[in-house]
Amino acid sequence: MAEGLSALHLAACNGHSSCVSLLLAEGASVDRLSGKTSSTALCIAASKGHTQCVQVLLQSGAQVNCADNTASAQTALHKAAQNGHAAVVKMLLDAGADTTIRDNGTEPFAKPLFYRVCVCPKEGNTALDYASTSTFLTVKRECADLIMGTPSGGIEALHKAAQSGDDREIVRLVRELKVDMNASMDGYPPLYWAALRGHHKAVAALVDEGALVDKQGKSTSVYFLFCP
Repeated sequence: MAEGLSALHLAACNGHSSCVSLLLAEGASVDRLSGKTSSTALCIAASKGHTQCVQVLLQSGAQVNCADNTASAQTALHKAAQNGHAAVVKMLLDAGADTTIRDNGTEPFAKPLFYRVCVCPKEGNTALDYASTSTFLTVKRECADLIMGTPSGGIEALHKAAQSGDDREIVRLVRELKVDMNASMDGYPPLYWAALRGHHKAVAALVDEGALVDKQGKSTSVYFLFCP
């Protein structure tokens, strides 16, 4: 028996949705944290890709944005995206999962595939960061597309494209996904990052799509950090 795990955690971990339903009907606490792993049943089921368990837990009122009480502080969306479980990612997004939540960045992070590593004012990784890594290529790309299809996920993707100088991705996001090219994230617009890093094509793409050239960031601190 795993130390500190309840029957609900074990059922969710092993994909036994009928047992999950029964235990919840008998009064099991849906958001109770496990022992050493300090995760909710939803986080555990999402990490394993058990869609039926995730559905039952969400229908029973599980908090979709509840993070585990570990050093990583990951939500169910982080775990599903990290492990390439696209069906679970979609369920969590439909239930209102917040794509902007960052974990503590303590998990091993694979080399990014779709975007190069970006220096941002805030530390930690979002679900899109994990979905944009090279591990499990096909399923991770599907997870990334699902997240980018949300308003906040699209804005984050646009910022990453601006930071890495990906002008084609900028155009795709703005034209196909209708992402607002002037939307700020962490206090800065996409054009700010593209200009800061000297990505001429990215700057041109943003300006061509209607970026406001005089829009300012929240402070000048980034200038002093990254400019000589």
